[in-house]
Amino acid sequence: MMLEDPSRVVRARATALVGEAVHRHPEAVAALERALAEEPVAGNRKIIQWWLPGGPRYERTRPKEQRVSSR
Repeated sequence: MMLEDPSRVVRARATALVGEAVHRHPEAVAALERALAEEPVAGNRKIIQWWLPGGPRYERTRPKEQRVSSR
């Protein structure tokens, strides 16, 4: 849906769903990169970039590093 749906709204919502998985599934980043290359709507390209490494949502949702106990 993120790549082929004719509705820009559906593509944007699908982007958010895929974006939620970027830290758990490397293929999500690859799918977002492909969508960025193919997306005709500037607003949707901006949303895609939020979820790619370095983007604000990517950084905000980055998992916290596991703390190592010094005991």
